Amino acid sequence: MQKSLSAALFAVSLLLAGATVPPAATAQTAAGAKAVAPATPATGQTQTTPPAQPGQPGATPPGTMDELNAIVKIQSRPKTVTPLPENQPVQLDLSLVNVPEVPKPLLEGVTGNAFARYVSVDNKLVGQMVLAGVSKDGRIEALDTSKFAAQFPLKATTLSTDEPVVIEGDKVQLIEALKRLQKVEEVEKKKKEEKETSEKSSTTSNANGMGSRSSANPDAAGYTTPQPGTLTQKETTTSVEVVEDGCPIRVDVGQGVAIQQNRTVTVSGDSRSESPCEDGGTRYQISKTYQGCTYAVDLVGKTATARYSQSYTGPDGTVPVGGGCTEDPEKVFQIVEQSCGDQVNGSVTVTRARLMYRNHLNTDVEVQPCAVKGTREVTASGCPIRIDAANLVAIQQTKIVTVENNQKSETPCEDGGTRYPIAKSYQTCPYVVNVGARTATAQFSMSYTGPNGSTVAVAPDCSPDPEKVYRITEQSCPVLVSGGLTTLQSKLQYRNHLNTDVEVQGCTTTETREITEQGCPVRIDTGKLKAIQQTKTVTTIIAGNQKSETACEDSETSFPLLSSYLNCTYRVDLTEMTATARSRFYYVNKNGDSVQATDCANDNEKVFPITEDVAACPIKLDFDALKAIPQATLTYTNHLNAKVQVRDCMDSKTVNPVPLVATTDGCTIRHDFAAGKSTQQGGYKYTLNKVIYDAVLCSDTEATYPHSNVYDDAAGGSICNAIIRQDNRKVYRQYRTQIIVGGQPRYITECTPDTTALDLYTTQEGCESPSTWVHDLSAGVSYASVRDYYMRSGRREYINSCHTGSQTYPHQITAAGWEMNDGNRTSIQKSRVFINAPTGQYVINTSTILPGTTAIPYEYVTQTTSRTGQSTYEGCTAWRLTAKTDQYRRPDSTIYNLPIGAGAPENGGNVCDKVLMATRNFVVGAWRYGTTSTYTSNNGEYTHDEWIMSHQLIRRDAGRFVYRNRENYQDVSQVFEWTSSPVTYPQVVLQASYQRDPAYSGNATVYSDANITIHVWDWLPQYPNGTPDVLTSRASTVQLTTPPETGW
Repeated sequence: MQKSLSAALFAVSLLLAGATVPPAATAQTAAGAKAVAPATPATGQTQTTPPAQPGQPGATPPGTMDELNAIVKIQSRPKTVTPLPENQPVQLDLSLVNVPEVPKPLLEGVTGNAFARYVSVDNKLVGQMVLAGVSKDGRIEALDTSKFAAQFPLKATTLSTDEPVVIEGDKVQLIEALKRLQKVEEVEKKKKEEKETSEKSSTTSNANGMGSRSSANPDAAGYTTPQPGTLTQKETTTSVEVVEDGCPIRVDVGQGVAIQQNRTVTVSGDSRSESPCEDGGTRYQISKTYQGCTYAVDLVGKTATARYSQSYTGPDGTVPVGGGCTEDPEKVFQIVEQSCGDQVNGSVTVTRARLMYRNHLNTDVEVQPCAVKGTREVTASGCPIRIDAANLVAIQQTKIVTVENNQKSETPCEDGGTRYPIAKSYQTCPYVVNVGARTATAQFSMSYTGPNGSTVAVAPDCSPDPEKVYRITEQSCPVLVSGGLTTLQSKLQYRNHLNTDVEVQGCTTTETREITEQGCPVRIDTGKLKAIQQTKTVTTIIAGNQKSETACEDSETSFPLLSSYLNCTYRVDLTEMTATARSRFYYVNKNGDSVQATDCANDNEKVFPITEDVAACPIKLDFDALKAIPQATLTYTNHLNAKVQVRDCMDSKTVNPVPLVATTDGCTIRHDFAAGKSTQQGGYKYTLNKVIYDAVLCSDTEATYPHSNVYDDAAGGSICNAIIRQDNRKVYRQYRTQIIVGGQPRYITECTPDTTALDLYTTQEGCESPSTWVHDLSAGVSYASVRDYYMRSGRREYINSCHTGSQTYPHQITAAGWEMNDGNRTSIQKSRVFINAPTGQYVINTSTILPGTTAIPYEYVTQTTSRTGQSTYEGCTAWRLTAKTDQYRRPDSTIYNLPIGAGAPENGGNVCDKVLMATRNFVVGAWRYGTTSTYTSNNGEYTHDEWIMSHQLIRRDAGRFVYRNRENYQDVSQVFEWTSSPVTYPQVVLQASYQRDPAYSGNATVYSDANITIHVWDWLPQYPNGTPDVLTSRASTVQLTTPPETGW
C-alpha cells in the first residue's frame, strides 16, 4: 500500500498545487436517482468493475448523469496526530466515522487513505485534504482524488485525532470501492471455510464464517464422525439503492440551501433494510428577494431597514421559506433631511425640507414630504451706512430677523453685502494747464451713490491730484500731400486720466518738402535691366524761410529695359562664314513713348553660320566641255528662323561639276501614222547626288520603225475585246498597231474597232448553277443567269460571264433560329431561304435576318446573387465576394445573366488552422528536498545546525503555434502554449550543505537560463528568533507560468 500511494504523491501534490484555495466539490442529482450495481447473470450476485483511473487504458464511460452528480459528506478523523506541512501534501490515514446513505457493514474495518497540507490565505491557516483511496486488511481500492476533497479552517498546523474532517465526494464511486473490498473479503472467507471443511470432518462452517468448534473431551476428540454428505451453500445477492421517494426537502437557512433528503435501501437475499432519510446531494439554492417587502422606518432613530423574503426553486416550482418579510441588518440606511429648495421673496427666505433615505437599489425614497420650517429676513431697516474712508467705500449695515416655531430673533447691525464705492470725480473739475512748464494737472471731488440713487458728497471742492500730472507734448498733425509737395504740421496736447488726448494749441505749418524730377536724368542700368527715373527733394523751413535741395538720386519709379533687334543689321563675316545679330535696349516712359537707351551692339549668343544654298540656283551647262556645273548662293538663318541671302548665284565651292552624257533614256519614239513609221528621239543627261537630270529636251535621231495592224496573239486569241452593240445585236472586232524595236514587238496604239460587224447570240449554257444567280431577299425572288457570244473562226467566243437574265424563281422561307443581342436584350428571328431551281432545291441562306423582321425583347425573370470565387480576409474570417445578376429569358427559353454590380460579402467562417511550428522544453520550477544535521568542529569547540539539500527540476513542453489561413497560406497570428503537463526529472545527484545561520548562507544558484533563475535562498525559511525550522519539501518560489515568446 505504501508503495502504490507514494507513487501517486506527485500527482496529488500537483492537484493540490493547482489553486491556493480550491472550492469544495459540489454537485446535484435529480430526484429518485439510483446507484445500483448490475447483477451477474451466472451467480445473481452484484457484479462491480473497479473504475479505471483517469488517463489509464480501458477507462469506461461513467453511468448516468445522476450517478455522476451524487455527492456524499464523509465524516472522518485522523488515526494519529499528524503535522501538516505548508503547500507540499503529506500522507495520513483516516477513520471513516459516518458516511450518510452508505450501509454500516461496508464501513467496518475500512481506513481512508488521504493526503493533506495547509496554505496561508490573508494570514489565516486553511487545511486542504484529498481522499486517495480506501483500504482494509492490506487491500487497497483507489479513488479519483479530483472527486474527493475537503477544505477547512485550522487553528494550528497539526491535525489531532479528535478533530473531525468532512470530505465531500462521489457517493457512487465510494460505494463501489467499498463493495469491492467487501467482495474480496467474502471470497477469502469462503476459501478459508472450504479448507477447514476438508480438514475437519467433525465440524462445518457457519454462514458467518466464525470458525470451527472442537470438543474439550479427549475421548470425544478421538471420536471420528462419519463422512458427512456434501452441503450446498446458498449464495446471497446484495443490492444497494439510494432513493428519494418519501423523503422531504430539508431547508438549511444557515447554509442558504434546500437539501433533498434520500435513504439507502439494502436488499441481501430475503432481507430488506432501509436507512432513515438523510441529506442527499441534490441541493437548491435559497435566494433572497426584496421585492414585495416594504422597509421598516424608524423616524425616532432616523433609520430605514430593508426587509426580504426567501424562497427556492425545487422540482415543484418556487417554494417560499420562512414566515414573510424579515429585516436585513446588513441593509440599514440613514434617514436624512433634504432641502426642498428655499422660496425667496425679496429679502424674506422661506426654508423647506423633507425626510429621505437611499435604498439598496441606490434609489431615493421619500419618508416625509416637503414642509415649511420657518422664515429668515435680511433687512437694513434701523441700520446706518458706515463710511470707510481708508478703503474708499460706504457700507450699508444690515441685521437678520429669524422667525421659527413662532419665535422671533434678530442680530445686531453689521456690515452687509451692499457697498457703495466712494469715487473721485474728475467730471466737474477743470485741469490746471501750465504751457510754460508744459504740464496739465487733473482736479477731483469725492462722493458716492446711495441706496436711492442719489449722490452723496464726501468732499465737494475740487482739489489737484498730484498723481495725475500729465506732460504737454508737441504732436505731429496729418501730413498734407499735394502732387510732389509735402506740408508738415504740429500741435500742443496732453493725454488726460481718461486716456483721451486734449488739444492745447491747434495745428500750424512748420515745414514743406517737394520731390521733383526737374533737372534729373533717367539712369540706364543694364545690369538690372532698368531705366531709373532720378529725383531730388527741395525742403523749405517756415521759420527763417530756409530752403535746401538734395542731389539727384534713383527714385522708386523705373522702367524695364527691353531688347530689340529692329533697325539693327547683322554683322556678316565672309572670312569666318558667320553672321552675328545686333540688338539695342529701349524703354517705354510714363507717357507711353518708346525711348532708345543704347546703340546697336553684337549679341554673341546669336551667332549663325553662313552656308551655301545650291538648291536656290540653276545648273550651268557647258556643252563645249560636256560639263554640268552646280551654282550656289550664300545664306544664313537669323534669330527669327528666316533665311537671309548675302551673295547671288556663283559656281559652288562645295559641289563639283559632273559630266553630260548622251542617252535615249527618258525620250520616246515619235509615231507618224500618216507615213506609217515611228522615229527614236534622244538627248543629254547628268547625275548629281545620285539623281539623274535631263540637260536638254528630246529630239529625232536616225533610227525608224515601220507600222503593222494585229488582231490576234500568237496563240490565236483576240488581243482586244470586241465591241458589243446590244441595240442592234452586233459585234465589232478590234486591232492594235505594232512596231518591232530591238527584235521585240511593241504596241503603239490601244484597241481600234474594225469596220466589219458580226452577229451576237445569248445562251444559259454554263450558267445553270443558282450560285451564279442574283437573289433579291427583299423582293423574295431569284433571277437566273445567262451569257452572250459571237462566232469567230467557226467557234463560240463568249463576250461576258454569267449575268442576270429575265427568268425568275420565288423564294421559299422556313424558321432558322434566333440572333441574340444581349447588349440590348432583344432577339430577331432568323430564316432559311431556298428556291426550287431546275437542278433541284437550292438553299440561298441557311440562317439570315430578312428585311423588315422586328426585334423581340427578353423577358425579365428574377435577380440572383452568387459568389464570384474571390475572397478577402479579416484575420481568420473569410469574406466571400458576391455579384448581383439580373436574369432574362430569351425567346428560345435560354437564360441570359446580366451582371449589375457587387453584392454583399458573405461570411465564409474561420479558415485558419492552428499549426504547430516548433516545440521546446523549459525548466518551469524545482522541488527542494532536505534534512537537517548537526555539525561539530574538529576540536569540538562549537556545533551548529545545517541543511543537507537536494532538488529536482520541473520541466514542461511548450509549442509555438500559428493560425494559418488554409486558403491563401498566410500566417495571421501566433500563440505560445504549453503542450504537456509539468514533469519532474530525477533528483539531482549533487547535494550541497548550507549553514543554518542565514548570515553565512550563500544564495547559490540551483538553475539559471534566459527565462528563469532559481536560487537556494529563495527556498530558505526565515529565522527571526533563531529557532530552527523543520526542513520540508517545497516548490521554488520562482515559477515559469507562461511559455517564453523569445528564443524560438
